[in-house]
This record gives sequence, structure tokens and C-alpha cells, in this order.
Amino acid sequence: MQPVNFSNIKCDSPELKGDNYKVWNERILLHLGCMDIDYAIRKDKSTITDTSTIVLLKAIDEQFVTSNKALASTLVMKFSSLRLTDVSGVQEHIMQMRDIAA
Repeated sequence: MQPVNFSNIKCDSPELKGDNYKVWNERILLHLGCMDIDYAIRKDKSTITDTSTIVLLKAIDEQFVTSNKALASTLVMKFSSLRLTDVSGVQEHIMQMRDIAA
């Protein structure tokens, strides 16, 4: 007996519209369950507490600080390496500077 490959099974899931959510949801969950990729749907959500939320927000803030520093460093490097050449001309040079600043 050969194993069944459920990923090849055609699942007629209707397009999601405002009035057919229940049917759509049942068919999508069935199809994902057959493909064994519904772990995130079946897994219980972790409880949100005040401390877990604060830790999460702090981690997100730290990530954005790092991202802003990296962006600033990248912009400085682009501006410092940009040179006016006779080939491109003044207008092209100004347009490149404008694109970097945008």
C-alpha cells in the first residue's frame, strides 16, 4: 500500500467573500489539515500578559533603533561615494542625490 499524497488532491475552495466565510473556512481548514500544514491553526495561542507585552514592545523598539542606525549609515556611505562625473552631468547627479534622500 502506497502512502497517500494529499497535496495533489484538488480542493474546491470558494473565493472568500463577505457571505461565505463559514464554508470557505471549513474547506480551507480541511485542505490544510490534509496537507498537514495546519499546525499554526491548531496550536493554542499563548496567553498575553502585561510582562510579555512589555518585553515584546521593548524588543521591537530595539530592532527599529538598530534599523534606523543602519539606514543612516547606508545613506552616509551613498552620499560620500557619490561623485559628479562629466559622463552623467549635473542634472543626473542632482537626480541621484534626490533619489538617495527620498
